[in-house]
Amino acid sequence: MVIALMIYRVGRHRDLQFFKVLGLVLIACSVLMSVSRVAVGVHRPTDILAGWGVAIIVVYLVTLTPIRKRQKHYIIKPLITLQERLFGMIGIKS
Repeated sequence: MVIALMIYRVGRHRDLQFFKVLGLVLIACSVLMSVSRVAVGVHRPTDILAGWGVAIIVVYLVTLTPIRKRQKHYIIKPLITLQERLFGMIGIKS
């Protein structure tokens, strides 16, 4: 559910129709899977609702503006630097 909600949120935030539709399809698949797990008896409805609640909270927290700024500084920039160093060492231009 977290992955489906993140894809939908990215599509909605950046106005990308493909990601909106993909997110909605994945959310529908997640709901169907959740209902089937309750029907089979693997989980109770409260388990599913708690999982959805956690997914919504995680997506909300990850997409907050201050957190996105920290992601750029502490995750994205170091990964780009690592990529430049690695590809520079083996002679591939990216």
